[in-house]
Amino acid sequence: MNPGDLVHVPEDVLMVEYDRYASEQIFKYVDSYIITEKPELLVLVGPAHVMGYSKVVHAGRVWLVLTGSLFAIVDEEERNVSRIGASNLV
Repeated sequence: MNPGDLVHVPEDVLMVEYDRYASEQIFKYVDSYIITEKPELLVLVGPAHVMGYSKVVHAGRVWLVLTGSLFAIVDEEERNVSRIGASNLV
């Protein structure tokens, strides 16, 4: 999976709001998190500073998600939103 790819996140997955100033102890002091209630289709930002986690965009904010909870969308033509023209998003 590459930055810009669409990824599937199933329900009941913990997502922690990304803080670029936090250390790897982020989960010790976290106060902003959600658990997905339904499957989500999100945009992958890239790997996170916390080992084993990736950054995704959800509701206009960046979140950390356990990389093993992300599933690639396999359609090469449509998986990278950076290559989709604005006319295709309507």
